[in-house]
Amino acid sequence: MSEGSIRKKSKSSHEISWEEGRDATGKRVRRYQNIKGPRKNAEARLRQILSGRDRGEYVEPTKMTFGELLEQWLDGYVAQNLRPSVQDSYRSQVKNRIAPALGGIPLSKLTPLQIQAFIDRVFARGRLDGKGALKRRTPELLLKIIQGALHYAMRMELLTRNAAKSVVLPPTEPGTFNIMEVRDIPAFIRAARETDYFLVYLLALFAGTRLGETLAPRWNDLKNGMTQLSVVRSLYKRGGVCEFLETKTKYGRRLVALPPVLVGLLKQHRVHREAERALLGLTLKEDDLIFVRYDGTPFDPSTVNHTFGKTLERAGLPHIRFHDLRHSHATHLLAAGVHPKIVQERLGHSSIAVTIDTYSHVVPGLQEMAAQRIEAIIGEEAMEELRTINVEKSVSIVPVVGQAQHVGKMLVNLSRKLDIIRDIEREPHRNRTCNLLIKSQLLCQLS
Repeated sequence: MSEGSIRKKSKSSHEISWEEGRDATGKRVRRYQNIKGPRKNAEARLRQILSGRDRGEYVEPTKMTFGELLEQWLDGYVAQNLRPSVQDSYRSQVKNRIAPALGGIPLSKLTPLQIQAFIDRVFARGRLDGKGALKRRTPELLLKIIQGALHYAMRMELLTRNAAKSVVLPPTEPGTFNIMEVRDIPAFIRAARETDYFLVYLLALFAGTRLGETLAPRWNDLKNGMTQLSVVRSLYKRGGVCEFLETKTKYGRRLVALPPVLVGLLKQHRVHREAERALLGLTLKEDDLIFVRYDGTPFDPSTVNHTFGKTLERAGLPHIRFHDLRHSHATHLLAAGVHPKIVQERLGHSSIAVTIDTYSHVVPGLQEMAAQRIEAIIGEEAMEELRTINVEKSVSIVPVVGQAQHVGKMLVNLSRKLDIIRDIEREPHRNRTCNLLIKSQLLCQLS
């Protein structure tokens, strides 16, 4: 194939052309592109295209806008692979923030500078409703969406690079959340036991499950004598309709051990449910939901959320979200010295790094706890040896004294040299010097 050509079109633009193989009929395919600026710009672009063509990496510029790509990505990959709650969050951010700012830009012309300027601008403006600064998660989420859409474009061979990969998030403080303090749990239990959702709240607090995961289990999801909960699906409410969806990630599908007190309460709940079904002439099935309304339908997530807030008010406790029960579970386990890997597995995080990044700043005692455990690690024998050591007798100070004397002599010599230099600087300017030091040096040279 030819190496391409450059043709001047005007004072400020050039046309480059190159061959790109043959079509289905065997006819040669020639591509053209206009480049603004001096000839060197056209030469650089042509070299880039030819290099990509020879490596099989060249992608013909598309007329698709970034907004069109986002819609295709949301309707395709996102809808098929992510949880409904995540889909809703992505669509909201695209509609309210990303599309208005970047949606009209041609996909092939979207640059890292444009994306960086967008992220910085969003961070500087704060919340859309004007009520304060953004949470740390918002810029991270926006960049994650943009990177994901552009990565999808690369897989679809619409782009050869991801322009968002070089974008840097502005420095922010770690995200904050509220938890239910240990001292508040008794008051919460007393208030919650009067509601229909008492065991729902306890499961979220004692197992760290999300709201949808808490409402979805069936009796056959309780394993090993009801001592473990198999988390395999979630309940979602979209458009006023509740639906169950299987957990899609291997990390989200997990087996969570339950504390004995909760196991006992669940067993009591089963006996109660069996009695209710018997009154209706029915039997309790293993695939029946654990938590249901009187007619056997699942609890409404919105109602559970609302009642949770009312329960906190009745108990006289600070307001937290239902999801903060999950944060409370993780925080209290870490504060008690449970290994972060175990906490990660209970929560269904994709990696231990996610767990540590999320919770390390709310457990200030972890460092002190680690320091205290060092003594237990090295053993009592080593500790006895350390307790008998007298540092003053173990460390000789003679070398230190010798070093101090040596340093003192150096400082004295340096001071003398500085005095000579200052004397020289104070001498009046003359053609013939009267400085004795210089004269002595000259006499030594002549002799």
